[in-house]
Amino acid sequence: MIGGVGVLTAADYEKVLKFNSFINKDFDHYIPNILYALEEYFALRLTAYTVVNRDAQDKTYVESIHSNAILPEVLTRYQNSYFDTDLFNQRLGDVSNAGRAKFVYTITDVGTYEEYYATEYGRMQKKQNLPFQAVIRGSHKRRLPDHVLNIFKAGQDGDFNTYEIELLNCIGRVYSDSVELYKRYLESSSYSRFLDYQTYAENMGMAIVNDRNHVVYRNDYFLRTASALFDTEGVYSAIISLFSAFSQQNGTTPSKFYEPASITVRDHVITINPQRIFDGETLQKYLFITLRRQGAAEAEANSQHLQLGDAFNFTLRESEIAGLLVEGRDNAQIAADLCINISTVKFHIKNIF
Repeated sequence: MIGGVGVLTAADYEKVLKFNSFINKDFDHYIPNILYALEEYFALRLTAYTVVNRDAQDKTYVESIHSNAILPEVLTRYQNSYFDTDLFNQRLGDVSNAGRAKFVYTITDVGTYEEYYATEYGRMQKKQNLPFQAVIRGSHKRRLPDHVLNIFKAGQDGDFNTYEIELLNCIGRVYSDSVELYKRYLESSSYSRFLDYQTYAENMGMAIVNDRNHVVYRNDYFLRTASALFDTEGVYSAIISLFSAFSQQNGTTPSKFYEPASITVRDHVITINPQRIFDGETLQKYLFITLRRQGAAEAEANSQHLQLGDAFNFTLRESEIAGLLVEGRDNAQIAADLCINISTVKFHIKNIF
């Protein structure tokens, strides 16, 4: 742990800035990045990242707990039993709601050392030579699940000094804002996975664009098919080309649409459906874009696929791929049409031959 007492230096603030940049760059690996950055920038090796939630009976429990340095069996024991006797868990809400809300809490904020070490959890800490602990709450909005950083110090290092608490408060401010973004990312990610499943099941491309023309969602089928239809690379280029096609056929830009509109590009029907949605603060306009192959074209293709299947004893998927091969499509185009990986296409083509 960093030593010394006094105000933070410019170098300390620079570390906090680097910490902020590092933990917000990749939410897919957010928790491992937090643990790595705390050790890398601040030498806070004995850190646990705890996610606390509430069950159907309104009882809080540890949903998950992570650490790079604390033994897994210690974390498991805390998750299964010690959590219930942890004074931080029992009293942190009361302490923070009593007009003392801040980012970092130490043992003396929730009780005396004697009281703390008289608990089962406190005795476990002392036995593990981790008698000193600071807790950083992930957010002051108290919205579950609650993300908490537990910072430990070994017995021989002594309690947290003024300098360390000041530094932890800076870390806490960054962490609090970051956790709110991370929670939104998780909610958005869950929503996106649901949309991916639905659109994949219906063999449909879909994208959602906000009023600033930012793509807030798109599935792989949309990107692959739109890129093939408009001969573009990347979702933004595909959206620009798609909007241009709509402007040419409808005489106005999609941002001015108030009713659903459709165009036909080759054998696909593309529809833009404008919707106004209240996001809890303001009314936002979104364009819901769907992309499907025309029904007649699909029916004709399916007929050809079935004929090939009957003639050569293909499976249904092999029949589909063989039919598209006959039409002159390459592996990438087949993968886009059927919304499968190119490796899967190559596997079926090998079986066909």
